[in-house]
Amino acid sequence: MAEPVTAARRLVERLVAHGVERVFCVPGESYLAVLDALADVKDQIAVVACRHEAGAANMAEAHGKLTGRPGVCMVTRGPGAAQAYVGLHTASQDSTPLILFVGQVALAHKGRGAFQEMDFAAKILIVSDSASSGEREDLAGPLLTTQLEEAGYTVFELRVIPDGVESVADALHSFIDGFSGLIVTSGGTGFSPRDLTPEGTLRVLDREAPGLSEAMRLVNPLGRLSRSRAGTAERTLILNCPGSPKGAVESLGAVLDILPHALELLLGESPPHPPDIGGSTAISS
Repeated sequence: MAEPVTAARRLVERLVAHGVERVFCVPGESYLAVLDALADVKDQIAVVACRHEAGAANMAEAHGKLTGRPGVCMVTRGPGAAQAYVGLHTASQDSTPLILFVGQVALAHKGRGAFQEMDFAAKILIVSDSASSGEREDLAGPLLTTQLEEAGYTVFELRVIPDGVESVADALHSFIDGFSGLIVTSGGTGFSPRDLTPEGTLRVLDREAPGLSEAMRLVNPLGRLSRSRAGTAERTLILNCPGSPKGAVESLGAVLDILPHALELLLGESPPHPPDIGGSTAISS
């Protein structure tokens, strides 16, 4: 009987078939099977072992930029993935072809707080008088759910509420209670008298993150009319998106690549940055 072919070997076969010649990585036990398979094709794919995930991702990004072919980076689990997002963000901003593989915990252990598991949670709050009353269908919520799930998030709740400072603040307080992760709101960020989502959000935020809200506004010329806010509250990161389905998806997409790194930092799950990328020598090896 023929020996079963593992998913790891199938993955490496696909890399060879697509002409990948170099992989940048920080070796980890979560994808040892892939490393074993790469060793069997070392005459076709060179494995460049790096000391830090940010370095591996930046090297893969540079490779993609110089060759025009996707740079390939491999890291392991939550902290490794968080560090690699530095290079991933650069690739996104510069439209550089880059593929990032992240070794995860076994499926049987997923969602159980297993060793260094990377599992980002999200909740969505739709703020609209007409949608909450049933006068119109909420279209933004399903689109945001799909967008987040495709990015690796688990969406635990989608709630529709009417506009208003109190309604938004109360819903956000309810979302935050015992929750760690991302909260995305949609609606109520414009100039209409009932557009009060930013005011309700400010009642909840501990710290603002203006860089995120500014990046979200820049994605569309109409963003100049947005009063959206972004920031942290306890162990959550809150983002205000526009009410239009297209605008909500565009705004979230503008910062989606950097959010995992922000959440890792917020939740204290990211290891200290080494000195060469801005960390302290006192806490770096």
